[in-house]
Amino acid sequence: AREGLLPLRFSAQPSLVAMGGAWAGRSAEVRLPVGLSKENPLEGMIGRLHIPHTHDVANAWLPGFPASIRIQPPAAPSSGFKAVLRTPIFVPSKGRPAAALLDWTDAMIGWEYLQIVVVKSEELQSYMAHWPGHIFFELPPQASELGIGAARFVTLFLAAQMV
Repeated sequence: AREGLLPLRFSAQPSLVAMGGAWAGRSAEVRLPVGLSKENPLEGMIGRLHIPHTHDVANAWLPGFPASIRIQPPAAPSSGFKAVLRTPIFVPSKGRPAAALLDWTDAMIGWEYLQIVVVKSEELQSYMAHWPGHIFFELPPQASELGIGAARFVTLFLAAQMV
């Protein structure tokens, strides 16, 4: 683990997720041992990373999933791509699954990239129904109560652990 960051712990077995028949993939619990003190309400929260079976980039970049979420981007772009964006793109979204602008394929023409949509746990099923081919990070339920700052903090911690 990097200096100052604690290693993440994962569930021992992958779980098969199928919601509404539209989304099918693998999930892993991500324990977030974050916080500056024992009194910090963020410490010990558990989020979930959900990756659809059909996501070729995620399956290539996360070969150890669900036991590990450390990304391993390719040294050279896969066929059909000109370049590799070596860090994941985290896209927070709230309350707009049908209207969210989450399809970045036209904006990222030629780039191989990993996009992770960050959503509240109570909105996950709606987003999965509208965007079945996307990767989702489900924020811990406590993050909803603590506001946008907690969601950003958890996402930054997750990002640091993935790269």
